Amino acid sequence: MVNWRKLSLVGLALILQMAIVYAALANEEYDDLVLMPWPQTLERGDGQLILSNVIDVRFTDYRSSRLQHNANRLLEQWAQLGNEGSTRASRDKTLVEINVSREALSHESVLQNDESYQLSINAEGILLESAEPLGAIRGMQTLSQLLQVSEQGVRSLPYMQIDDHPRFKWRGVLLDSARHFIPLDVIKRQLDGMASAKMNVLHWHLTDDQGWRIESKSYPKLHELGSDGLYYRQDEIRELVAYAYDRGIRVIPEVDMPGHASAIAAAYPELISLPGPYEIERQWGIHQPTLNPINENVYQFADGLFKELSELFPDPYFHIGGDEVDPYQWNKNEAIQAFIKRHQLKDYKGMQAHFNQRVEKILASHGKKMIGWDEIFHPSLSKDIVIQSWRGHDSLNHVVREGGQGILSTGFYIDQPQPTDYHYRNDPNPLPVPKLDNLKPSEDWQTWFFTMPRLRGSAVTGQFTLIKNNGSVRGFIDFAGRSRKALSGIEIVGNKVRFNVDTWMGPFSPVITLNANKLSGYGVVANGHYNITGELIGGSDIEGSHISLGVVNPELSQAEQDRILGAEATLWGENVVADVMDLRLWPRTYAIAERLWSAREVNDAEWMYQRLEGISEWSEQVIGLEHNKQARQGMQRLVSSDDIEPLAILAEAVEQAQYYHRHHTRAKADNYHQASPLDNFVDTLPVENLTTRHLNQLVDTWLADTTNKANEQAISSLLSRWINNEKRLEELTKTNPDLSYLMPSAHSVKQVSALGLSLIKIIKGKNKMTLDMEKNARKTLVDAMQIQAETVVSAAYVVEKLLRHASA
Repeated sequence: MVNWRKLSLVGLALILQMAIVYAALANEEYDDLVLMPWPQTLERGDGQLILSNVIDVRFTDYRSSRLQHNANRLLEQWAQLGNEGSTRASRDKTLVEINVSREALSHESVLQNDESYQLSINAEGILLESAEPLGAIRGMQTLSQLLQVSEQGVRSLPYMQIDDHPRFKWRGVLLDSARHFIPLDVIKRQLDGMASAKMNVLHWHLTDDQGWRIESKSYPKLHELGSDGLYYRQDEIRELVAYAYDRGIRVIPEVDMPGHASAIAAAYPELISLPGPYEIERQWGIHQPTLNPINENVYQFADGLFKELSELFPDPYFHIGGDEVDPYQWNKNEAIQAFIKRHQLKDYKGMQAHFNQRVEKILASHGKKMIGWDEIFHPSLSKDIVIQSWRGHDSLNHVVREGGQGILSTGFYIDQPQPTDYHYRNDPNPLPVPKLDNLKPSEDWQTWFFTMPRLRGSAVTGQFTLIKNNGSVRGFIDFAGRSRKALSGIEIVGNKVRFNVDTWMGPFSPVITLNANKLSGYGVVANGHYNITGELIGGSDIEGSHISLGVVNPELSQAEQDRILGAEATLWGENVVADVMDLRLWPRTYAIAERLWSAREVNDAEWMYQRLEGISEWSEQVIGLEHNKQARQGMQRLVSSDDIEPLAILAEAVEQAQYYHRHHTRAKADNYHQASPLDNFVDTLPVENLTTRHLNQLVDTWLADTTNKANEQAISSLLSRWINNEKRLEELTKTNPDLSYLMPSAHSVKQVSALGLSLIKIIKGKNKMTLDMEKNARKTLVDAMQIQAETVVSAAYVVEKLLRHASA
């Protein structure tokens, strides 16, 4: 049978062997099912339906061309896996009956559309039932994933009953065409992927400081002067909207206002708050050009623009952005300041609220509801608007407690490389944080203040509290300006402390030493390494100190929870061009889709990763996604021959600097702009290194049983492979000198790998660890954890685990 459960890496038989070692971790009953998102209920039967070469799809009750198109795509996707040897003696045809009760509700009620479906597969055939067309479309996507093919080419579906519906109504992906233009066919391919993952909203970011991407017949200078000639014609937009609709996906445009307006300023400078001249902005970041909120021509412009765009985008929601307004121009404009004073507006935020009120009314006159980022939320606006939160759960919870509705994007910023399980744990409506500061008489506690400078922006500060009780320990952390979070994985050995917590930056895992009243060490943000310092500020042994109350979000009522509509994964475009778009989006967006569709209780990360490996291969072969292909092609473009193996082996041990470490590194090097190349080695890498992730699992298993020869051999073979690769890469750079910048990384990988082999011998008792050896080993690992060529030696974090064991 075709086994999709294999890694999406470049020709690594060894790593496939490692994956097999961990196949036992899967849920055995469902191990052959590569389903993402997982259905709400699935009951497996005993047996399978063998598909014949002729499949008869019949619609009963409601039917439409859209349903027929989806049925045709289902048959085409099944055909991608072959149809040889699928004859059945018992009947000439396989029956697929699709029973849809009615057409969808009205256009204005998209959030009430019913996406539920029921699926039955048995000896009689396939029955798919739904109340509305969207349910049948989602059910056909499940059928596409369920197909299995034997080694003889026989296609079958396991007997089962599925009753399924989404947990959240709003499951979106933001694509940013403004910063880097994306060809239409590339966006269509992402829509195919979204449909297969049951995502239902394309949030299309079409305007920003770096470009205006919509043909406007009402205001033609927008695309003539604000796009560098890279924009979508109106017929192309209609084509894409229809393509998405056919797949059950809504398209919501984002037109940024009043800020992020440099492209508008280049076309119509008279609409901006200070005199020009202006041009398209080439640098990334927040910039000054801002629409003039007291100029009536601005509102006439908005009215004419919304009228034109409403005919292109039929969805009832329209995104105005509204984020990151730089107040400089409003503060410098005397007329605007006089207006603020005359109307008793508090400050520039009050001015923006006034602007948004008028914009909301204009949108409503065109049958649209407003959506925008956190900054637009204001009591004066209608409760029908939707707030998209980049600031996180604290902001989103405030919105719904105030009667508003919103969607989450923090934790789903997929322009950031991040571990997929970080996104998977990120629930738009998380369980409330338990009360952690109730002390028992037998418990001791300490609170430590810390500061962690970053490459760019202000330092991260806060305090964490550890509470000990008879050998057990619990704790929490209070980042400055944010609500309390519980710590996990707390480990205290002597005066060294480790713990884990998910943050807005990514997974945060500090490694710190407590020395008297001072702390020092480093924090790992995703895979980036930053120094930490701090001091003791409270404790049970310090007279007069009290445990911090912190900020704890109150539990939401059911009505408030219902106003959390869902979430969007946001693929901002600073580091994304068409050649790497699939590599950034997939396959991890399937895991995000599962978080938004499936039950809260479907949360086993190991099982998710096992299915994700299968869905990665399936989505390339059946859906046509290109994430693995883009990685291979990217490496092939870097070398003058077809031999990419030295690069592929290096890619096994390193990964992109995660979170915004790449952005920060580029900004520090004055290389953070639209012309900055995105065709380097780092751009060929997936967002997460699954090879080192599997190595980490192998190390954990081996440390639990160091007599396991098979695991030891697998670990040693991989480390030896990395050691030997330095010479191969050096030879490659002789004919490809532009790649010589990779040699320091290759050398770090070699040092880390050699250290790993030495530590295995020490752990087995063949050698002894001295203090000097331990000191040198830690320096080797810390050096390898630093960002170089926008990458990190991810293998260093695995070998560091061996060092801790050897030093114990």
